Amino acid sequence: YKSDKVYLEAIKNTLLKAGVDVPLFHCDWPGKNYYDKGHIEGVIPTINFGSKAKKGFETFAQYVPEGPRFNSEFWTGWFDYWGGKHEVHSVNEKLADFKWMIDNGVSVNLYMFHGGTTNGFFPGANGSNTYYTPYTTSYDYDAPLNEDGEPNDKFYAFRDVILKKYPDLKLPALPTAIKKIVIPEFKLTHFASLVNNLPAPKVFETPQNIEALDQAYGLILYAHDFTGDLKGELKITRVMDRAMIYLDGKKIGVLDRRLNQTAIQVNFPTGKHRLEILVEPLGRVNFGTAIDTERKGITEGVYLNGKALKGWQHYQFPLDKIENVKTSSAKAGYPEFLKGSFTVNEIGDTYLDTRNLDHGLLWLNGKLIGRYWGIGPQQTLYIPGCWIKKGLNQITVLELGNPKDKSLKGIKEQIWSTQLDSTLLHSKAGSKLTLNTNQLVKAGVLEDKDGWQNISFDKASAGRYICLESTSSYENSAVAAIAELRILDANGQEVPREECTIVYADSEEFEKENGLA
Repeated sequence: YKSDKVYLEAIKNTLLKAGVDVPLFHCDWPGKNYYDKGHIEGVIPTINFGSKAKKGFETFAQYVPEGPRFNSEFWTGWFDYWGGKHEVHSVNEKLADFKWMIDNGVSVNLYMFHGGTTNGFFPGANGSNTYYTPYTTSYDYDAPLNEDGEPNDKFYAFRDVILKKYPDLKLPALPTAIKKIVIPEFKLTHFASLVNNLPAPKVFETPQNIEALDQAYGLILYAHDFTGDLKGELKITRVMDRAMIYLDGKKIGVLDRRLNQTAIQVNFPTGKHRLEILVEPLGRVNFGTAIDTERKGITEGVYLNGKALKGWQHYQFPLDKIENVKTSSAKAGYPEFLKGSFTVNEIGDTYLDTRNLDHGLLWLNGKLIGRYWGIGPQQTLYIPGCWIKKGLNQITVLELGNPKDKSLKGIKEQIWSTQLDSTLLHSKAGSKLTLNTNQLVKAGVLEDKDGWQNISFDKASAGRYICLESTSSYENSAVAAIAELRILDANGQEVPREECTIVYADSEEFEKENGLA
């Protein structure tokens, strides 16, 4: 994401010294600006995109008039993120661009040809300091091969284009279909509580991120003991990525980086208290400048009414040795370990249907398959047959939420379904907005036109809320939205967006817009 030619040269020289003797290339979006930042001598320039192939290579030819034309990443679909809709990109949409490239002598690499699964803690994320979308365990990508490796309509359509262009090409026969098995529903039972398996704590004045504690993945619990009251705003900066907050053993709130949540209101009387914050990293941003600050856990501090809370115990749960979890009684409101088993007489692939569970992690025979989450869109975990044993198989689950039923079953097909995540709602059902007009600083009506519009104050004014009311929508759509909102302080500087939150909305739409623009 930068234009450090010294760094790029170092990468090239490292590869050459290691004996790499094939042509090297770099991959950028179409545009001279990207070429100028990313090109070095001795490395072939290529481009990537998912649509508008003709336009992309016309642009490419303006700054690279000679040399190979290579789309080194033709996006056949897109990745899924938790809480979003399953990505589906039509065959015809992709086929037209693919055919144009094949017919015009362009070399093409399909990204992805097979997306597969990102097991364990390894799914990444897109994001910045103002938005965050963590990827699902499935990397199905709507690719020509399904997550389980089976060809689909997109595969056959791309294949036909190649065969029509090169009729003498002899392709091998396709492999036989992968065997799938059904696993009857089986129950999961409690066997341990996460907080009844506490390791020895590490103590610091301020919260440390997990990397500072030499931890890469898993969970971390922060605990702060104090005497006094707990009233006002409890703020955590920055939550990376989802924090479950407990006071004296009772869950009092959740803060989610996906939603730009940083604070909750608390009101507890004077006394001896124990504040606990369990943080779940959801995936590291792997693209863009946010990489520079992508640490996990609590990365800055915890504040009560602006005052930093000092003195923290750190309990680390890397979850890399699940077999070491000790049996213990349940503790209400806290995550719990569940176990179950199933027996098979034949080996085959299956999809574990997780719709009865809520949110957590699942292991098969000690191997971490990955994260499940009822909000979707992924509602099944793919299990390749090579990881299933003939006979008895053990399932371990760390459930972080409130499951509908503690049970699983194996089925032959993926299930994609996005469920409304109630934590996304900015207003509870039935709540109404009451404005105190006596404290009104400014009111007005925006013009009915596109483009930026400015709201100016006669003098610098102190304020807390900006209320927007939509009385119409573009082309009479059922959804109304603003594309961008910028708030400037008395010095003309933009107020950081991460310091702004939505406190009320009388109706909201989540399927097409995630409100993070």
